[in-house]
Amino acid sequence: MASGHDGAGRQWEVGREELRAEWRAAGARRRAPRGRVGRRGRAPLARGGGPALGLYQIEPATHTDLWRSYLAFRPRLATRVLTLAAGGVPCADQLVWNLGYASAMARLVYRRVPEPLPPADDLPGLARYWKAHFNTAAGKGVRTWTRSRHGLTMVSEYVTFRPPTQVGMKMVSGPWFFRTFSGGWNFSPVDDGTATAATWRYNFTIRPAWLAPLADRVGVWLLGRDIRRRLDAFAAACADREIVAAVTARRPRGAGTA
Repeated sequence: MASGHDGAGRQWEVGREELRAEWRAAGARRRAPRGRVGRRGRAPLARGGGPALGLYQIEPATHTDLWRSYLAFRPRLATRVLTLAAGGVPCADQLVWNLGYASAMARLVYRRVPEPLPPADDLPGLARYWKAHFNTAAGKGVRTWTRSRHGLTMVSEYVTFRPPTQVGMKMVSGPWFFRTFSGGWNFSPVDDGTATAATWRYNFTIRPAWLAPLADRVGVWLLGRDIRRRLDAFAAACADREIVAAVTARRPRGAGTA
């Protein structure tokens, strides 16, 4: 569903589509959030008001767990890590300013994961690995870069990620004429769970304001057509046994089928 707003607050909605197909987990190009390093090498204390610290955005609870549940049983490795800690004392505050110690702790987050790292040239695989084992499986906060067939680019951020039923995103940066842009993808079981209804929805506002009355209508038409094409392609992929088999085999643990 695409929607736009006029100056009076009225809303247009077009393009609600339904398909009957199996759930297919679609991958996205993802990247880890970046921290900024100042002139004196100080990384940010936290981003977005959350508890995570430093360049690698490691939470104090994760730092504590690494020492209590992992390094406590590996004394040789613990001794090597302590050589990087100021004063030989492990402290979560050092994740902010001691980049050597913070880097070691970040590496340990991955080291204790049984699943091997993907190949170095598998960027989507590395991104999924980071999301699953370093960040959170919830998906919130992941940013993606996309280019449309018209050549327009957008950086968006996931605000909701609840596989296999719901994904929501908002624009971080994109085409100049979008003041705001957000989208949602919802998948719900129908026919007693034997089929899936998929709904795409976009919401946007246009700038400058004087352009909105015309641009809103154009945007609704273009995005509605885009949604229908995406759903057609999605339905075709879900009907392809080879694609479904390949995606099912790669589905992360804990992901279900609607």
